[in-house]
Amino acid sequence: MKIFYGTSLLFFLLFFLLILPSGCMPEVPTSEITPLDLNGPIASLSAVVAMNLSETPEPTLIPTSTPKPKMNSSLALPTHPVFQLDAIPTLRLESVEYEIKEGDTISKIATTFQVSKKSLIEANNLINPDIISVGQKITIPPQTQDIRDKGFLILPDAELVYGPPSVSFQPEDFLSDHPKSYLSTYLEPTPTPLPKTQKDSSKESPVRFTPRTGMEILFQVSAENSINPKVLLALMEFQSASISNSKPNDHQKKSVIAYLGKSYESLSRQLNWAADTLNYGYYQWKNKRINQWILDDDTVVAVNNNINAGTAAIQYLFSQIYGKDDWVYAVSEFGFAMTYRNLFGIDSQNYSWENTPESFPDLQLPFSAGEIWSFTSGPHYGWSSGTPWSALDFAPPDAIACSQSNLWVTASAPGKIVYSKGGLVIEDLDEDSNMQTGWSILYLHIEERDRIEAGRTVESGDKIGHASCEGGIADGSHVHIARRYNGEWVPIDAKHPLILSGWEAFSTGSIYDGYLVKDDKIVEAWYYKTEESEISY
Repeated sequence: MKIFYGTSLLFFLLFFLLILPSGCMPEVPTSEITPLDLNGPIASLSAVVAMNLSETPEPTLIPTSTPKPKMNSSLALPTHPVFQLDAIPTLRLESVEYEIKEGDTISKIATTFQVSKKSLIEANNLINPDIISVGQKITIPPQTQDIRDKGFLILPDAELVYGPPSVSFQPEDFLSDHPKSYLSTYLEPTPTPLPKTQKDSSKESPVRFTPRTGMEILFQVSAENSINPKVLLALMEFQSASISNSKPNDHQKKSVIAYLGKSYESLSRQLNWAADTLNYGYYQWKNKRINQWILDDDTVVAVNNNINAGTAAIQYLFSQIYGKDDWVYAVSEFGFAMTYRNLFGIDSQNYSWENTPESFPDLQLPFSAGEIWSFTSGPHYGWSSGTPWSALDFAPPDAIACSQSNLWVTASAPGKIVYSKGGLVIEDLDEDSNMQTGWSILYLHIEERDRIEAGRTVESGDKIGHASCEGGIADGSHVHIARRYNGEWVPIDAKHPLILSGWEAFSTGSIYDGYLVKDDKIVEAWYYKTEESEISY
């Protein structure tokens, strides 16, 4: 950072440093594929008319945070929004008017209202759909349905997530039977930012490149997104024969799942996109927030109400890359399902999965008693944009921007550390050494320096590591904490709301906004470090 001289400039500099944010910022999208986030309290599809689409971020590969426009000066005790709808939304049969908001695109609007881009363009006689203006009013045509899904059940819910059925599966043993597969021989140089040692956010962090094997990438994507590695392996085989084919051509190498553009040609980007897209389909269907798929050729599919969430996840992924004929084949008994069954079989005949815990252990804030941290982000994605709002962010007081913090992130409950890599620490609360079973806690953005090793048993308050910007695109050192149960992401406003040291988390219905409430005290999430966002226990 340059040194400024002069009283006014020095004052400005000091003020700026005091309000530096401690959060993550959205990654610039590199794909036209835009999953819709409907985690907020939307009662029906017609209700999205009043929704501010500009508040719906583009998809990212990491948990993110965005600044809020202003503080709420008068806070009332919040209540938990209803995130579970009573029934699948019904088809909207009438046209509605919508006013363009900042950040809107025709693709985003079409996805939000579940209409095809083609029908939206035709209804408004748009000569160039890439040119729309804030304040412009457009007509949203009625929803139509071109074909109806037959309702074939592709995959049980418990096999889609990284849950109990995946405990006994060892990818290393599986790939040993395919030693010449593309995945077995794959190496990918992965950039890893080195931690900053100075309080200077004007310079980019130095980067080291570490080669990762295909196996390492597969495991990391599965652990981070909580998607069964068997599903990712079957997708690779079905789409590009990456398991059985030892000599893929250049196109197959760049599109092991699908060709998504030049920025998505690496294995890690392909698998992360697939995992995020699967999560979106899974949780949107499970929470009864969608009733049709819009295929790549604008064909509209009426989804059979009798399918399960695992089947919906597969159907949604293929809807993003295929037109009518290819989609119908991919979701049939002769498509992906046959590939999966030939590779792994299916043990369970219970396709739907009621994965609701009876109780939840007491948790404490992820820092030491007596310290005052900042509550910088309310409920937001547990991992990427396809996951439910499962996470909160906290920033230490001794870090500016992405500088090092000497304060400790601490364990929120007793458990065993089962994963510690790439800025992410996962704690298994039932101590069976499996993140796929029971409750688990994720701590993200944990600096490599002093980070706890996998295999350690911890008690509440034990040291985990230091908050940082590692493990994602972040512009301020902080810790991101989220919950999973049997591999499923658990939303903040679930049957068991997230409570940390007696502070209960609430959402406002807008991503990253929220409150922590304890007795008669309310703390509001704020992107910048302010007195209003300070919290302790």
